[in-house]
Amino acid sequence: MRKFSLFLLTFFLLTFSAKADFTIWGSAIYLNVNGTSGFYNTQKLTGPLAIGNHSFSGLLGVFGKNSGTLKILGAEINTGKSNGATVCSGTLFYTVYRQGNRPASPEFTNFSLSPYCNCNGSNFSGCGDRGCSSIHDQKLQNATQSVDLTDLETGDYTLEIYYQANGAAAGTGCSEQVLDNAADANYKASFSITSPLAINMVFLNGTATENEVKIKWVVQNDVDITKYEVQKSENGLNFSTIREIASNRNIASNTYLFSDQHPIFGTNYYRIKSYNINNTVNLSAVFRIYFGKVGNTIFIYPNPTGPELTVRLAAVKKGNYKMNVFTTDGQLIATMPVIHDGVDKTVRINLPVTLARGVYRLFLVDKVQFYKQSFLVK
Repeated sequence: MRKFSLFLLTFFLLTFSAKADFTIWGSAIYLNVNGTSGFYNTQKLTGPLAIGNHSFSGLLGVFGKNSGTLKILGAEINTGKSNGATVCSGTLFYTVYRQGNRPASPEFTNFSLSPYCNCNGSNFSGCGDRGCSSIHDQKLQNATQSVDLTDLETGDYTLEIYYQANGAAAGTGCSEQVLDNAADANYKASFSITSPLAINMVFLNGTATENEVKIKWVVQNDVDITKYEVQKSENGLNFSTIREIASNRNIASNTYLFSDQHPIFGTNYYRIKSYNINNTVNLSAVFRIYFGKVGNTIFIYPNPTGPELTVRLAAVKKGNYKMNVFTTDGQLIATMPVIHDGVDKTVRINLPVTLARGVYRLFLVDKVQFYKQSFLVK
């Protein structure tokens, strides 16, 4: 009997120790708040295992209605599993309701999170380099959403979220689920939507010189604006502030100037961020300026091209030009006038539909300047 009891105890211990499992040990929602995108942590709020640099709690801010300054862009979860378990996919669930008025059974919207990268044993190398602890750890992510929360009516709101991972505690199935939901309370943060304060920006652009990029914007009546930020990006997506300028707070026409003395060689993207007295933020349109040695700075795309040619005038000097397209043996096949103000812009020229395959040359000329570029017709 004693031997049989020892056998049973050994069997149960082995069975328990061999049982596989999977879990969510880190999570964050990906938000764009006032023009800046970032992960807002819900699990692992700080330290090397945290996904982002913000915490999803408290007041996210006050946002103008239909301003597009608060958006859900996606989410990420970090999962772990024991040997023999499987993690297939994840899901973010979210709902929004009036603050203090949570429905008895709120309706949640969701989107899926797909496998993104694996842990090498100490960090998620190649996808953020954040810490992890096991080769079985995995990131699941979706950063392709664009849910605009500023289309809500004015008022105070709560954004409530939780996560789910799908997999199998043992084997390769995907029918089991584990939740990350703040001990059944879900994760919550608040925000407010208010009537926007209009900004009448009548001019915004810039020009490149040999050493800097000069930016100019003109605002009609900026009494309700407290300050401006000049923001810059190398890719048109991720912006950082390079200068803060106080508002004139004048009902008349107000002109602002700023010189970026450290532009990157190539395309620089800029926008103006303005702060209003009611704590809302306005973002201008993004404009681009090519900085570099003035010369052969016209770009053709796509290349090879089709019957319509798209030509970008980057660091082309101001002038009244003729844009001509020639065959390699000098036959003129298309021409059009181009009145250029010196600002980085894109123009289009139509080519003959029956144009033969081959290499062609585009020339942009006036009485003084001369630019050229070759392109291929499929």
